[in-house]
Amino acid sequence: MKLGTILQNGKPVLIAERNDKGVIVAAACDQAGFTNVPKTLNDLIEAGETELKRVAQAVTNARDDAMLDLTEVTWLPPQPRPSKVIGVAFNNMGIRKSAHRDPGVPNFFLKAPSCLTGHNQPIIMEEHY
Repeated sequence: MKLGTILQNGKPVLIAERNDKGVIVAAACDQAGFTNVPKTLNDLIEAGETELKRVAQAVTNARDDAMLDLTEVTWLPPQPRPSKVIGVAFNNMGIRKSAHRDPGVPNFFLKAPSCLTGHNQPIIMEEHY
Protein backbone atom coordinates (compact mmCIF):
# COMPACT_ATOMS: atom_id res chain seq x y z
CA MET A 1 0.00 0.00 0.00
CA LYS A 2 1.37 3.39 -1.01
CA LEU A 3 0.60 6.23 1.37
CA GLY A 4 0.77 9.97 0.88
CA THR A 5 -0.46 13.31 2.10
CA ILE A 6 -2.46 15.74 0.00
CA LEU A 7 -4.01 19.14 0.56
CA GLN A 8 -7.81 19.06 0.58
CA ASN A 9 -9.87 22.12 1.49
CA GLY A 10 -6.76 23.72 2.96
CA LYS A 11 -5.99 20.81 5.29
CA PRO A 12 -3.54 17.89 5.04
CA VAL A 13 -5.29 14.57 4.37
CA LEU A 14 -3.80 11.07 4.54
CA ILE A 15 -4.47 8.98 1.43
CA ALA A 16 -3.58 5.53 0.15
CA GLU A 17 -3.29 4.38 -3.44
CA ARG A 18 -5.62 1.72 -4.83
CA ASN A 19 -5.81 0.90 -8.53
CA ASP A 20 -4.37 4.28 -9.60
CA LYS A 21 -6.90 6.11 -7.43
CA GLY A 22 -6.39 7.82 -4.12
CA VAL A 23 -8.43 6.61 -1.19
CA ILE A 24 -8.99 9.04 1.66
CA VAL A 25 -7.96 6.95 4.66
CA ALA A 26 -10.35 8.63 7.10
CA ALA A 27 -13.31 8.13 4.74
CA ALA A 28 -12.42 4.48 4.09
CA CYS A 29 -12.10 3.80 7.84
CA ASP A 30 -15.37 5.61 8.49
CA GLN A 31 -17.09 3.43 5.88
CA ALA A 32 -15.66 0.35 7.64
CA GLY A 33 -17.02 1.56 10.98
CA PHE A 34 -13.58 1.99 12.52
CA THR A 35 -12.99 4.48 15.32
CA ASN A 36 -9.77 6.25 16.37
CA VAL A 37 -8.64 6.62 12.76
CA PRO A 38 -5.08 7.88 12.16
CA LYS A 39 -5.26 11.39 10.72
CA THR A 40 -1.61 11.73 9.64
CA LEU A 41 1.16 9.52 8.35
CA ASN A 42 2.96 9.94 11.68
CA ASP A 43 -0.18 8.79 13.54
CA LEU A 44 -0.32 5.68 11.34
CA ILE A 45 3.39 4.91 11.78
CA GLU A 46 3.18 5.35 15.55
CA ALA A 47 0.08 3.13 15.75
CA GLY A 48 2.07 0.13 14.50
CA GLU A 49 1.57 -2.81 12.21
CA THR A 50 -1.85 -3.87 13.53
CA GLU A 51 -3.28 -0.45 12.68
CA LEU A 52 -1.59 -0.49 9.27
CA LYS A 53 -3.29 -3.81 8.48
CA ARG A 54 -6.65 -2.45 9.65
CA VAL A 55 -6.26 0.65 7.45
CA ALA A 56 -5.16 -1.51 4.49
CA GLN A 57 -8.35 -3.57 4.85
CA ALA A 58 -10.49 -0.42 4.93
CA VAL A 59 -8.72 0.98 1.86
CA THR A 60 -9.21 -2.29 -0.04
CA ASN A 61 -12.95 -2.26 0.72
CA ALA A 62 -13.53 1.50 0.26
CA ARG A 63 -16.46 2.62 -1.84
CA ASP A 64 -16.12 5.10 -4.70
CA ASP A 65 -17.13 8.11 -2.59
CA ALA A 66 -13.84 7.77 -0.65
CA MET A 67 -11.77 7.88 -3.86
CA LEU A 68 -9.96 10.70 -5.65
CA ASP A 69 -8.36 11.13 -9.05
CA LEU A 70 -4.64 11.34 -8.21
CA THR A 71 -3.96 13.59 -11.20
CA GLU A 72 -6.12 16.32 -9.66
CA VAL A 73 -4.72 16.49 -6.13
CA THR A 74 -2.19 18.85 -4.58
CA TRP A 75 0.56 16.74 -3.06
CA LEU A 76 2.28 17.63 0.19
CA PRO A 77 5.64 16.14 1.21
CA PRO A 78 5.37 12.37 1.73
CA GLN A 79 6.39 12.78 5.35
CA PRO A 80 4.98 16.19 6.33
CA ARG A 81 6.55 16.38 9.81
CA PRO A 82 10.04 14.89 9.72
CA SER A 83 12.22 15.49 12.73
CA LYS A 84 15.16 16.16 10.44
CA VAL A 85 16.31 15.88 6.83
CA ILE A 86 19.81 14.53 6.29
CA GLY A 87 21.59 14.88 2.95
CA VAL A 88 24.76 13.29 1.61
CA ALA A 89 27.16 15.82 0.11
CA PHE A 90 29.01 13.44 -2.19
CA ASN A 91 26.24 11.53 -3.93
CA ASN A 92 26.71 13.81 -6.96
CA MET A 93 29.83 12.99 -9.03
CA GLY A 94 30.01 16.54 -10.40
CA ILE A 95 30.28 17.97 -6.90
CA ARG A 96 32.68 15.23 -5.89
CA LYS A 97 35.06 16.06 -8.76
CA SER A 98 35.04 19.76 -7.94
CA ALA A 99 35.55 19.27 -4.21
CA HIS A 100 38.77 20.72 -2.86
CA ARG A 101 39.75 17.41 -1.28
CA ASP A 102 37.79 14.17 -1.40
CA PRO A 103 37.60 12.94 2.21
CA GLY A 104 36.97 9.36 1.03
CA VAL A 105 33.88 9.04 3.22
CA PRO A 106 30.43 10.51 2.80
CA ASN A 107 29.81 13.96 4.23
CA PHE A 108 26.37 14.57 5.69
CA PHE A 109 24.49 17.82 6.07
CA LEU A 110 21.19 18.85 7.63
CA LYS A 111 18.32 20.63 5.91
CA ALA A 112 15.31 22.27 7.50
CA PRO A 113 12.07 20.26 7.21
CA SER A 114 10.64 23.20 5.24
CA CYS A 115 12.89 22.16 2.31
CA LEU A 116 10.48 19.34 1.40
CA THR A 117 7.88 19.64 -1.33
CA GLY A 118 5.16 17.37 -2.68
CA HIS A 119 5.10 15.34 -5.89
CA ASN A 120 4.99 17.57 -9.00
CA GLN A 121 5.09 20.70 -6.82
CA PRO A 122 7.47 23.50 -7.79
CA ILE A 123 10.81 24.07 -6.14
CA ILE A 124 10.97 27.80 -5.53
CA MET A 125 14.41 29.36 -5.42
CA GLU A 126 14.38 32.94 -4.33
CA GLU A 127 17.18 35.34 -5.15
CA HIS A 128 19.10 36.50 -2.13
CA TYR A 129 20.81 39.86 -2.24
